[in-house]
Amino acid sequence: MHCRRTEAQSLPEGIPMPEVTVEEVRRFTRGVPGFEEEGPVPIFRGLNSTHLTKIAQITRRRPFAPDKDVFQEGNDGDETFLLLSGTVRVTKALPHWKENRAALGEVEIIQIPAEWNPSFGELALFNSQASRTARLSGVEAGELGVISSRDFLSLVEDDHDIGYYVLKNVLAKQMNTIRVGNENVLNLANMAGWAVDTDMSDTRALEDSMEGGDAYIREFMKELATA
Repeated sequence: MHCRRTEAQSLPEGIPMPEVTVEEVRRFTRGVPGFEEEGPVPIFRGLNSTHLTKIAQITRRRPFAPDKDVFQEGNDGDETFLLLSGTVRVTKALPHWKENRAALGEVEIIQIPAEWNPSFGELALFNSQASRTARLSGVEAGELGVISSRDFLSLVEDDHDIGYYVLKNVLAKQMNTIRVGNENVLNLANMAGWAVDTDMSDTRALEDSMEGGDAYIREFMKELATA
């Protein structure tokens, strides 16, 4: 049995969270300002005002605090998140160079502000057991718009157009991620070969090799996170 950890924060008892508005949801029809074509495909691109109204009705507002997890890497998830305000951090367990030795540990990939109109965990809309591929936590306090898989699938049963556009956008984002991975995997292999071929007695050369690989992996994962 999987134990799903949540880090939801709440207002004092008796004070309801304000409803998520259509205008807040509409932001997620647009990409990163100034990089609409090159950046991540927005989750709600192509949806009209009627569609967005329906989406807003099933979206719940949830605050988050600095250094508190939204979700953890490897956890099952049945919710998708829209970053309405604040800033979040994406971290992932990766091999890296630490204190002159190779180590496996959590590495910060990128910090993402709400101004980028980002969404996270989109596959959970279609698969309630989708595993999280990274940790998402708060940097600056803010609010999330949360959509459950159950509510979304119930909605698209009645409005197939919403399901079509969202699935199209999610698949396009995933394909961009795969493309970025394919373009970089050869470079990663070459980097690994360089490290293997380095004279193990040449400490400085080995450190340069590993630190170069560490930096490249971080940039690679950052590109994947924003694909």
